[in-house]
Amino acid sequence: MEFSTLPSEVQQLIFDGMTFRTRLTASLVCRQWHRLAFTTKFLQQTQLTLEIRQSQCLADAVAILQHSERSYRRMKLIYQGNTQQSLVALTELLETVRDVRELDLLFFFYCFREKLNIVIAEVLSECGCLESFTIGIRGRLMSWIGENRPVATAAVVDLEKEAPRFPALKSLVIKRNPDLLHPRFYEISQSLHSPTFYVPPEPEMLPNLRHLTMNCETAAQLRLFAHCAERLETAAIVSFDGQGRFVEPFLELRLPQVQSLILPGFRRSDTAKLCQFLKVLRRITVLQMEQVLIDSEVIETLFENCSTLKQLVLYMEYLPPGCFRDIARLEKLEKLRLVGKVQNGWVNHEDYFLGAVGGQLRLNSLTISHFVFTSGDFATSIASVFVNLQELRILDCRAKNNIVGPIAEGLWFLRSLEYNKVTHGGVRPVWPPFLNRVKLVNCAWASGDFLNKLLEQCPRLKRISLSACGASREAVQRVTEAATARGCLVERTMNMYSIKQLAESNRHYSRLRIKFIARHDLLKTSTLHPGLLTAMTHLRHVEICYDTPCVEEDWDVVNYRLLKGCDWLESLSLEFPLLASIPDVAGRGESTNRAVKALIERKKNVDVDRDAIDPIRHCRMRSLTTLRVHPPTAMLFQNESKWVYPGPAYCYRNVTSLEIYITLDYQADLVYQLRHQLRSLNLLQVFPERSVDRIKRMDFPLLERLTLNCHNVEDMNLVDNIPRLKYFDPSRSAISNQGIFKVARTCPDLQQFGVQLDGLQENDLLPLLHMTKLTVLTLRMLTHGIPLLDYFQNASKSQTFNHLTKLTLQDCKLSGSNPLYSIPRVMPNLKSLALRSCHTNMCFLEELPTILPCLTQLKLVHLELLNVTAFRPNGSTVILPRALMYGEAWRAASGGWTQRVLVRDVRAGTVMNGLLFRRLYKNSPTGAYRIVDATGEGGNDLWR
Repeated sequence: MEFSTLPSEVQQLIFDGMTFRTRLTASLVCRQWHRLAFTTKFLQQTQLTLEIRQSQCLADAVAILQHSERSYRRMKLIYQGNTQQSLVALTELLETVRDVRELDLLFFFYCFREKLNIVIAEVLSECGCLESFTIGIRGRLMSWIGENRPVATAAVVDLEKEAPRFPALKSLVIKRNPDLLHPRFYEISQSLHSPTFYVPPEPEMLPNLRHLTMNCETAAQLRLFAHCAERLETAAIVSFDGQGRFVEPFLELRLPQVQSLILPGFRRSDTAKLCQFLKVLRRITVLQMEQVLIDSEVIETLFENCSTLKQLVLYMEYLPPGCFRDIARLEKLEKLRLVGKVQNGWVNHEDYFLGAVGGQLRLNSLTISHFVFTSGDFATSIASVFVNLQELRILDCRAKNNIVGPIAEGLWFLRSLEYNKVTHGGVRPVWPPFLNRVKLVNCAWASGDFLNKLLEQCPRLKRISLSACGASREAVQRVTEAATARGCLVERTMNMYSIKQLAESNRHYSRLRIKFIARHDLLKTSTLHPGLLTAMTHLRHVEICYDTPCVEEDWDVVNYRLLKGCDWLESLSLEFPLLASIPDVAGRGESTNRAVKALIERKKNVDVDRDAIDPIRHCRMRSLTTLRVHPPTAMLFQNESKWVYPGPAYCYRNVTSLEIYITLDYQADLVYQLRHQLRSLNLLQVFPERSVDRIKRMDFPLLERLTLNCHNVEDMNLVDNIPRLKYFDPSRSAISNQGIFKVARTCPDLQQFGVQLDGLQENDLLPLLHMTKLTVLTLRMLTHGIPLLDYFQNASKSQTFNHLTKLTLQDCKLSGSNPLYSIPRVMPNLKSLALRSCHTNMCFLEELPTILPCLTQLKLVHLELLNVTAFRPNGSTVILPRALMYGEAWRAASGGWTQRVLVRDVRAGTVMNGLLFRRLYKNSPTGAYRIVDATGEGGNDLWR
């Protein structure tokens, strides 16, 4: 039977089963096949992607679309060039696709003079049928306020004309530029963090808007949310402003029709209004509050008013055991994710389902992340509540006992199980018998015995994913062969030598992911690299991830050598790291495209996702929890640390500890975007003045440890936005007596505190006595000529640091009336005293033998002297007398009250030959002292 004699429905079914490339080939046969290849149904399911690099590409795209006369329903435009484009040219392009319903407009370089709201209005004017519009910016934000730009490139806006209305638009997504921090995209003429550019359209222009995603940082953005509140079905707030000015106004809105809601983190003090906000969400089905600090009152409000929930994500740090005892009231809940995070990344998992009555019938997926499991009882609790649980995912958790066994016994009905970065999983290799999918990532306890038992105990297994497990390479290979023989798909990681062995074997795999972690010069010269995949003709899908910086001109060489002769590939994914040394991002992208273009020109069956070629799109450091960004020493004094680009914030989604120099706006932007997840922040240097002001205004809801090296923060107003601060060290920043009072009043629960004493007078530290939980105190001076004063001289008998156990004096000058006299009275429980880089005069040295015995009532267990020197009245340095430091006076003073004495880098007399003493301790009950770890000798008995 000939094809032309078949019914039209059968002909269409044949074309519907073709791949895109086969359909393109078939469309060239005749006019009838061309019509069947590009039917309306096909065009509605196909997204047309155009990549515009320069004005000539834009003109060619317009000509091709006018010639094709096809009605595409979905379209994506990528402006990747760095030349100035005209908004008029874009509107001419959109005139050829007026019937488009979904438009995704992505700018790698924003190349118009107009602000964002003007561009959106012009696009909507050309595409009147547009229902969904997504606009995003990557890379450079051109100086759209520049006066030297030609006026002809700008759209003419009639202010007296009535604003147009676009009733067809139902979905609007305004993506925040993730590359605002890049030093090469910085424009001095306008701060990139200024929200004035991201002006949304006027609410009257979008009368039927149902789905809205954008920031809520300006009054215009809040006004758009408020105007559409009554009819919104999907709302996603990327972030609130740093000062939290728009949190309360947003929570006062009423969203009665919303079905999906995503909220960013904000201060815990706003949870009361959050309860009132949640009471109106009667139709909510998806609620994500992963970074929102909540309490039991919020949980009770959810159970009482949001019974339609199907997916729920909650932050669990402040929730007590038994808070989910009424979870059965959420009868439609299908997916639940519980997130717990603290400074070190985990929080103790409690029995949140304690007292729950009845089974949760519909919930089939449970995800638990950032918890510490003290026992395996949680599995029994979960099994009693979620009787139909199908999928369990445990991510980035610690287990102090065996949890694999309790999960297998209590949750025997599981179908899918994932352990991702789970420590101390257990010693019993036992698995739920009905598993069909297992994923193990960074689990050192998953030995070969565990994997063998997995195949034995789970006969229905269909998919296994292994990455960085504890099994040996041979054990993983045996498991792979056994699983493949029974029809189970295995995903695993291998080194370069294993890939070569795989290529030489007769084993058949259809998908391979390669991650290079070597230096780029090794990739270029290694004998294992060229033509590595040529013999693996069974492969169809290859993913290549470079986790190592490479020189730009090596990209096309590396890719071409690796993929040389691979005529059988169907899909190719290229992932690249973030490179700080590349001078031209656009050039790097073109260089990478040359390797892909060479494959396509030779008619290789390769389908390349252009988004995967973006050099930083796939840089996701999910395991990174601590980030330190230090500029090179040579650049430190040249204000050139902009070349040490840490990358956009979305690369560090799990970073909780940040140590950074801030010298430019993009570095302050990184702190701003990470502020809601940081637990520890160390600002080594902050300038210019505008960066200091920004840091003061930022809110850090989860921050517990803060170290400052800023200027002009004497008022310490920044502590108002850090409710959970416990460790605060501004001792390298100037502070006034008002700042001392501010910290003492705002942070009474501080456990560690440091003070810079320059400019302070006697008794200025008395407000610190109100910090009842203070355990460590550091006093530091920057000006060595100012003598240390008795800052607690007028403290009353009832004013004491009852919990203070450690005192450190650094860079201080000890002279005159000794400030150590008040220590026994103010710090009665002091256990450790450290003098570091301190300077003394002869008066202090003469009083030292009498001062040390007066501290005997403190019962010190630790005394440290680090780099202590003495001065004559004229200021010249002298060595400390041996008779004073190591003679009878010292032994009498120290023998009865100290258990450990550290003397490091102390200037000694000529008799000691200038040795640097690392450790000094009492060697025997007879009173002998011994210096060990001294420079040049193993130790010397000095006296008895």
